[in-house]
Amino acid sequence: MANVTTDFYGLDRMTARLSSNNRTARKVALEKGKKVAVERCPVSADGPSHGSKHLWETIRITGVNQYADDLVAGDEEREHGPYVEFGTHKMPARPFMGPAADVVAASYPGEVARRIVS
Repeated sequence: MANVTTDFYGLDRMTARLSSNNRTARKVALEKGKKVAVERCPVSADGPSHGSKHLWETIRITGVNQYADDLVAGDEEREHGPYVEFGTHKMPARPFMGPAADVVAASYPGEVARRIVS
């Protein structure tokens, strides 16, 4: 199975140094990133094949713990996420996870600050 996974290492150390509410801040930032990934993920006009899911329907947050946070696109049926994200020799790249990672990285510090002040 091929997935597009974005790992965010280092957030755990930052989170440990700050208040316990930061797990919520991480989740909120990841949800914002997930929304961007879903909105930017290309959708086939023909619909998914054989009654399976569109790639955007497989985008999920995994690993919200002290070690890493992931946005994942793909599952056993939808293995083409890396081809969509990075392109192939026959198809141009249509990034959707990279922009989502940018949103997570940009929004996390503000979410942390909001929880420290409150």
